[in-house]
Amino acid sequence: MAVKNPTVVAISGSEAFLQARAVRRALDVQRKAGWVVTYVSGTEKGALEMAIGSSGCFEENPRTLIVVTEPEKASVEMLSRYAQTGDPSVVILLDYPGDPKGNTKFGKFLDGMGKAHQNHSLNEKVWQRQEDAKRFLVQEAKEAGQVFPEALADALVARLGASNWGFLWYELQKLVALSEAEAGKEITVSQVKRALAPLAATEVTVLADVLLSRDADQLFRVLQRMRQGSKQDPTIEVCAKLGGLAQGWLELVAFRDSGKSTEEIIALTGKNAWLVTNKLLPPLKRWQTKDLVKLIKCLAWAQRQRKMGALSPWNGFCARLVAVAIGQN
Repeated sequence: MAVKNPTVVAISGSEAFLQARAVRRALDVQRKAGWVVTYVSGTEKGALEMAIGSSGCFEENPRTLIVVTEPEKASVEMLSRYAQTGDPSVVILLDYPGDPKGNTKFGKFLDGMGKAHQNHSLNEKVWQRQEDAKRFLVQEAKEAGQVFPEALADALVARLGASNWGFLWYELQKLVALSEAEAGKEITVSQVKRALAPLAATEVTVLADVLLSRDADQLFRVLQRMRQGSKQDPTIEVCAKLGGLAQGWLELVAFRDSGKSTEEIIALTGKNAWLVTNKLLPPLKRWQTKDLVKLIKCLAWAQRQRKMGALSPWNGFCARLVAVAIGQN
């Protein structure tokens, strides 16, 4: 929020961890400065105008930050007017966990915001995304008072993938804790090996995130790592865990496509609000109901093949999974 006296600011991006952290940090700064933070949904007609009109009614020195979820559904005309003529003591923060499309009214509005818009996106080029993830880990370690050699950061990204920076950050915290416990200032090869040893069970989490992003290149890499790290064919275990996740995704997409708002979806499913808003619904924009049905059928097919004693169920599963991810029949 380094823009002088803005009335509308925005934080967007397909890298959900960085986007959500940027929003959280912005809120912390404003709260510490004495601002009141309120939330409205862009789906609720007239809610934003009402929030602006009622801000500070009971405050001695009213300063309010209005956080707008699903801002792409709010009135762009209203946001444009407020950006030009709004009251600096009532600031609107557009919380958009995704990459806005430049050919939409909302996307064009964000493009015109200049420095008042922060965007945290994954690079479309896989090699560049991996390089960005490595730099992210090295910098995060530095801020924690540790040196993380680039070669080791590369190894961690190669193992976990570069599509889920929240997961990378979580694993880095374990490495930092190990180094600090051993009174070190630099993360070592031994510490990385010890931290990665129990990761086999959590590889499915990485696989699920890459699958949600429909990134075929990363999907191949994760599947290869999973097979190499398993002594036995992992088809049954992987499909069982993915199956439960896929059914949850199908439920969310079905509610979304029926016109339910994010708040209604959260209430109907009982899922964690932050998880639904920031981790699931943004990447699920890439999926339709028919795609998820194909995914669930793929998982069921692979489990049947394994139970029937097929010679190479894992290879068949991988081929079908990638085909579903890239939208092939």
